[in-house]
Amino acid sequence: MKKIGLLTIVSFFALASFAQKYDEIKGLMAIGQYTKAKDLFEKNSTHKKFYEKPEGYMIKAALFSALSLDSSFKSQSASMVATAEEAFSQYKTMDPSTKLLSDPVYQNAPYYIYASYYNDGVTDLNGNKNEEAFTKLVKAVELSDYLIEKKIQLHGPIDTAINYYVIVLADIIHNNDALLKYGKRFADMKINSSKDYENVYQGLVRYYAVNNDDANFDKYKALGKELYPQSDFFNYSKVDFALGVSSNFNDKLKNLENIISKDPNNYNAILSMSELIFDTLNSRKEGAVLPANADELEAKLLPALIKANELKPTELQPLLLLGDHYTTKSNRILEKKSAAENEVTKKGSKATAADKKIVSDLNKEYMAQYEKAVQYFEKTLPIFESTKDMSKVVKNQYKIAVGIIADYWGMKRDASGGTDKKAVQMETKYNDLYDKVRKM
Repeated sequence: MKKIGLLTIVSFFALASFAQKYDEIKGLMAIGQYTKAKDLFEKNSTHKKFYEKPEGYMIKAALFSALSLDSSFKSQSASMVATAEEAFSQYKTMDPSTKLLSDPVYQNAPYYIYASYYNDGVTDLNGNKNEEAFTKLVKAVELSDYLIEKKIQLHGPIDTAINYYVIVLADIIHNNDALLKYGKRFADMKINSSKDYENVYQGLVRYYAVNNDDANFDKYKALGKELYPQSDFFNYSKVDFALGVSSNFNDKLKNLENIISKDPNNYNAILSMSELIFDTLNSRKEGAVLPANADELEAKLLPALIKANELKPTELQPLLLLGDHYTTKSNRILEKKSAAENEVTKKGSKATAADKKIVSDLNKEYMAQYEKAVQYFEKTLPIFESTKDMSKVVKNQYKIAVGIIADYWGMKRDASGGTDKKAVQMETKYNDLYDKVRKM
């Protein structure tokens, strides 16, 4: 028993000895002699008993956090602040009451760690090192929350500037978890003390638009509109976002299809999807070719345009797109037909019945597609006729529609050798209308 008692006494004096060392290091830190404090710390901290009391970790955190901000240790700043952060975490584990933070020498340890991550993060941000900046600034945000809670240096409810940086970076690097975690907290506090903070509300609106969360889309769009009433951004519809958040065709198509799946009668979404597909299948760009999935896309396009026409029968656009689509299809067939006719001409008397049948079949296919175009253009005529104060664009569309119809009946007349009386009458009718529209 006496031996155990003796060991206890020895242990007590050992701890007392290290307590004295704490005071020596702390005293040097108190007068700003951090380099000397570091030397003394390194001399004594190798002994395991140095960390048997929470103060050992507190000294380490306070010392290395201060050194991480010292320009003479700039090259070691990253490792020093990491050391300080780990030591402070160990201290909090050993002393959940964190009573040592009331000591003026120790109190700034978490603030210095925060400041070091803040400064390094902003430096990375200015150097376009977004991933690195994000990692450091997230640590700064977490520390700022702690400092505000403990009423050390910072005032709340949150450190708006550092939170803003993290939210914007999360949006840039597509870290959606962080965008929602910090962005929603920021927005729910209705923080709008800077015009720049509008980006937070915009990021949330874009995210919820793409992910088809209508409730949160409406919530943060309304918040943005309330706090930034002069901004046009918060007037955009879900369809606008579906088209604008990505330049990729498939992304846009998927976004629009998601909207339509929830709202099957959304005319704007249906028409926008139709226009997107139409421009892909009927590209006017030189050298454009049909995509490999053209048939699949057409199977989406035609029902969508028919549905749009059913929803708004007096709107021109769905009918014009249907007519234009079939006109373009017929023109592609016409090119094949012309090539086949040239082959027959080249072969002359050697042209076979099979060669001539190819031409005949292509002509039938051409007329069938052209006739479908005419059927939709004919449906536009009453709408054109009831339109007052036509713009030049609308007048030109009217003229093109009538011209295509007239050409169709002209081809029908030619095919009959002039014997098809209906074709002659209809061609005359639409030629007269064409002249009338041309003079408008």
